[in-house]
Amino acid sequence: MRKWMVYSMAGLGMLLVVMFNLWWSYEPPLTKVRIAVSKTPLSTPVYLARQLGYFKAAGVDVDLIEVAGGHRSFQKVREGDAEFGTSSDSVIMFGAFQTDSVVNVATFVQSDNDIKILVLADSKIYRSADLLNRRVGVVSKSASEYFLDVFLSIDGLKSAQIVKVVLQPEHMQDALTTGEVDAIVVWEPYAYKAVKLLGDSVRILPGKSMFSITFNLVAQRAWVAKHPEASRAVLLALQNSINFVHQYPQESQQLMRSRLGLEQSFFDWVWDDYLFKLSLNRSLVYGLQSQAHWAMENGLVTAERAPDYRQIIDAEPLQGVASQAVAF
Repeated sequence: MRKWMVYSMAGLGMLLVVMFNLWWSYEPPLTKVRIAVSKTPLSTPVYLARQLGYFKAAGVDVDLIEVAGGHRSFQKVREGDAEFGTSSDSVIMFGAFQTDSVVNVATFVQSDNDIKILVLADSKIYRSADLLNRRVGVVSKSASEYFLDVFLSIDGLKSAQIVKVVLQPEHMQDALTTGEVDAIVVWEPYAYKAVKLLGDSVRILPGKSMFSITFNLVAQRAWVAKHPEASRAVLLALQNSINFVHQYPQESQQLMRSRLGLEQSFFDWVWDDYLFKLSLNRSLVYGLQSQAHWAMENGLVTAERAPDYRQIIDAEPLQGVASQAVAF
């Protein structure tokens, strides 16, 4: 009887040891996250966080949904096809007129030279005044359209004094070369690709520093509220990715060359224009408000009042990752 009890106690002890080891080694499943990412070097931190394993290390299993343009990323988030997306501030501005279900959780890069206006070299278009009554290709309700109006204002022109032709970014180059439009307003890498292919037959109009685009991480408001830890994990991965970009710029460019299928000359063309940094601040709100008033004045939206852009910013996840990056 005693032997049986000894054996039983020994077996129980072994069972407890096994159970403890299983408990100790148990890792909870990673939260699944879908991020709609615009295929542009502006999205570098998102791409690298996926490639370098920062998302999984932070506790989220991320699938990237690649799209052409931040306007399409925003749409994916708004329609529930992605939890997060990368979008410019102009897209966020327009989107807030339509829904309050999408929030901005962080700005992660800005550039004052990402959007460019291209014309054919023999077009005799050299400045904004030369666009009077011309056909200009723009991506509707995006930074492309806003930048065009900023450019026109230099010589006192209004958007009503030109003919806007709505195009998708991937169709811009063909529209310019076939004569469908006289100018195109497009972001990278489409501007670079057009210059690379067309060479001396195309010209970039001077527009650097006229408008600083921000690229932001937008998210489903309800999802962020329900998954605060996973939301912070996504931003932590982006912060680690941005640190890598700053510490290893050449390696970052090499990884992005492979991902986007672009040569080093392209990164030499754009890299110095990018400031990678996580932030949420007052200047973002002021910029959104300014763009909203522009949209209303030009009849691009039907609303009589602009949204309260402070309400479409959710700073809680970033506060938990880098509190110093939040300034309101």
